Amino acid sequence: MGDYLTSLNSPEYIANQYTKYYFDGYDLYNVPKVVDSITLEDVKNYFNSSIDTKNMVEVIVKAYE
Repeated sequence: MGDYLTSLNSPEYIANQYTKYYFDGYDLYNVPKVVDSITLEDVKNYFNSSIDTKNMVEVIVKAYE
């Protein structure tokens, strides 16, 4: 959130991002409200619906003896 707020000090950032968000149907200035509304349950649901266990790999690193 700090990076977002700091970036609003740049007119170039605001112009680029405002246009991007506008054409995507969003409002750049609603980002903090949206981020604050994300719950742990939202993150868990996204994770569970987007991870394909068929594409997972397990790596175990052991010290050389």
